[in-house]
Amino acid sequence: MQKLIIILLSAITLVASISGRVHAGSFEDNPDRYPSIGLSIGLQGLAGQSEIKGAGLSDQDVSSGIFDITLDSTIPVSPSVSFFGAFSLIGESVKYKENSDFFESQTDAAGFGLRLGARLYFNR
Repeated sequence: MQKLIIILLSAITLVASISGRVHAGSFEDNPDRYPSIGLSIGLQGLAGQSEIKGAGLSDQDVSSGIFDITLDSTIPVSPSVSFFGAFSLIGESVKYKENSDFFESQTDAAGFGLRLGARLYFNR
């Protein structure tokens, strides 16, 4: 959790330092005329069946829960171009349960996502 807080604070500081250099008046035709940051949280749940052949096991119930927290930013760089980026921390828990209540397994995993891009506005 401390790493998450450090990453989020570092990203906010970076965006704030860049936004101090952006002059909104020169980008008044850009819909993103002011730098911005956003924070979002996502949850997903999946459920289904898994079949294992040749191992003495038959059908399993599978359930998965995915959680992510994302920090994103949009920064105008000209009257018609904005750059954007996002960084996500992702966690997943997958549970496999044999229908006969004999076998059960759970897997926990964590990772990250990164997205960078640019937006071109045709506002002339």
